[in-house]
Amino acid sequence: MNWEVIKLDANENFFIPRIFLSNLVKEIVDEVDLRLYPSDKVYMLLIHEISSLLNVPVESIVIGNGSDDLIALLVKILAKRGIIITNPTFRIYRWAAEVFNVRIYESMLTTNFDINVDDILRLNNTADLCFICSPNNPTGNQFRIDDLEKLINKFNGIVVVDEAYVDFADYSTINILSKYDNLIIVRTFSKGFGLASFRLGFLVASYKLADKLRSSIPPFNVNTISVLMGIKMIKNRSIVEEAIRKLKIERERLINALSTINGIKPFGSKTNFILFRTETNVESIYNYLYRNKVFVRRFDDPPLNKHYLRVTVGTPDMNDVFINVLKEAVSQ
Repeated sequence: MNWEVIKLDANENFFIPRIFLSNLVKEIVDEVDLRLYPSDKVYMLLIHEISSLLNVPVESIVIGNGSDDLIALLVKILAKRGIIITNPTFRIYRWAAEVFNVRIYESMLTTNFDINVDDILRLNNTADLCFICSPNNPTGNQFRIDDLEKLINKFNGIVVVDEAYVDFADYSTINILSKYDNLIIVRTFSKGFGLASFRLGFLVASYKLADKLRSSIPPFNVNTISVLMGIKMIKNRSIVEEAIRKLKIERERLINALSTINGIKPFGSKTNFILFRTETNVESIYNYLYRNKVFVRRFDDPPLNKHYLRVTVGTPDMNDVFINVLKEAVSQ
């Protein structure tokens, strides 16, 4: 082996140039007095940039210390009876409910990893919040807009659409936000913008909901450097868009490469990762990859624990190493 570690287990965005981010940080350090607390002015600058980017009112935007922070806030403030989650989905919803002692109701995805709206609505009177991750982590697919609108229309509580991966997808529910008072959209700067280290996220909701949530956040909840990085990344949107374009091309190449390996079935993706199924027990394949310093994501719980792995779409060089080691793993 002539590589140290191929880290493809956390859905980080390796297509945003590292030197570009480093230079932005150096600019910020020279521009601000790091001895001072974050100011409302700098928060509002970011909110106005997000407002212009997404064409939503500034009053509808709440920023947080990563989208995980905002998801926990939603559960803490809005979930009195319980939350509904799909299975499989992003684990942070369950974690937040457990932390705040909120009951969890599950709806299984279909065999095609689609949401079953009727099954979710069966739980209509049991929960205050329904979390929908679209595109969904870990399956990678984006749910149909018709299904989402049906759910939002008929659900008695609040539907939270987590759009962490929407920059890699086909559409955003931001376009229907003004139609529904019970819709909250959560976004992050970690994926499309490549700022995973900075822990910066935001949500968009009706004025009333946004105001209620904003009043429940402590002062100085996001640090100055993260906020200014968010502003600079939006202003450099062309670099972000080019990185996403390249990632999408590499995503298709990686899916095609996985499709050529006997015993491996990749699923289509609208994210920066790919879920794939193995014919043999996944443990031996995962362990072989790990021993060769290629890190991917495995799952502890059904229905994905026995035959599924998830891999980040890395750079072409990273993906080539992964594919070669995976071929060795399945041939053992």
